[in-house]
Amino acid sequence: MKTRDPSTIAIRDLITVCEDAAAGLRTGAARVHNIDIRDALARQAHCRVTCAEELRLLVEARGDTSPPGGTTVGTVHRGWMDVRAAFEADDPAILAECMRGEHAAVERFEGALAYVDEEVGAVILRALDSMRAFDERLLAMEAQALHEHRREARREELVEAHARDLHEEHRPG
Repeated sequence: MKTRDPSTIAIRDLITVCEDAAAGLRTGAARVHNIDIRDALARQAHCRVTCAEELRLLVEARGDTSPPGGTTVGTVHRGWMDVRAAFEADDPAILAECMRGEHAAVERFEGALAYVDEEVGAVILRALDSMRAFDERLLAMEAQALHEHRREARREELVEAHARDLHEEHRPG
């Protein structure tokens, strides 16, 4: 049975947000090259699944057993991550998309606090703490990935310049 209770509706929305976030984080993890980033994204995806399950139990305790589904927005965002990965194929771009998704999830969780009781609020606050801590880790990982990306691009520029110089030196004149 599906309810019209604002609290239950808010919880169901957060379950969907968690499911979308987990799928997005798994998509990001599959696209990045850095193993530490991949592991961090995969761990956070697992945290989102756990949060969705905890929220689902709260909804079921309220008598609502209808299954929530993912959102079109989440599906589109994952598709955009795939497009960006295909064209930019670098960890900073993928991390930027993961951060965008995380910020959207934080906003939804913060907004839901106005509709829920203390028990659900405690679950939401724990999830928000986890999301905010992960956001800080993502920022640090993004900075590191940008640094590595720039260093690699500069190394490639130097190799190309050296190759051009060698080619010019050995060119018949």
